Amino acid sequence: MFSANSTASSATSSEIWTGLVAGGITHAISGLGDLVGEEVRTTFLSPRTMPASKVNELIGGPEADVVAIHLGVSGEATGHILLMFKPVTAFDLVNMLLDREPGSDCELDELAISTMGEMGNVMGSYFLSALGDTTGVRLMPSPPTVMMDMAGAVIDAAVADIMADTDDILVVETRFGTANQQINGIFLVLPNPRLKEVLLDRWAKQ
Repeated sequence: MFSANSTASSATSSEIWTGLVAGGITHAISGLGDLVGEEVRTTFLSPRTMPASKVNELIGGPEADVVAIHLGVSGEATGHILLMFKPVTAFDLVNMLLDREPGSDCELDELAISTMGEMGNVMGSYFLSALGDTTGVRLMPSPPTVMMDMAGAVIDAAVADIMADTDDILVVETRFGTANQQINGIFLVLPNPRLKEVLLDRWAKQ
């Protein structure tokens, strides 16, 4: 996890923010072990800042179908967490969480939505607790919303309330899984300016 042992003078605010988010996501992925019943590890993590209008290109373009889990963030400041998967990857994830054979037939039915919602609960809680442990900021996730829609519509809805302040968002491409199965996903962490400011300020004081 990113540590405040590094001094502010040796890292930019962007680097610190990226480190905080990357550490939180790694912790969130490890929390999936509670659902799977075995260790879930991050095998690839690639954070980068990019224009919001380009994010949907990572998943096949604005008209490509995606399965997404959205959580609001509340507490000392607000924001959003968005996890996105290609449908076939989302179904592989459901199979992993339900201990089914990889490639088993699946659809976004009530069981799949419930399973992905529980995953969102776990990952959101682990992610925000990691940020809280590192910065001392108390943050809480909202109940998750699971949806399947075109990538452009999902991203536009999630980023609408921050676009007045910035065109760039932090995107983290990741691969994670058990010893037998790996999953690819995209995480968007969408803070309002106040949330990012609070976290960076508290990090500097740790």
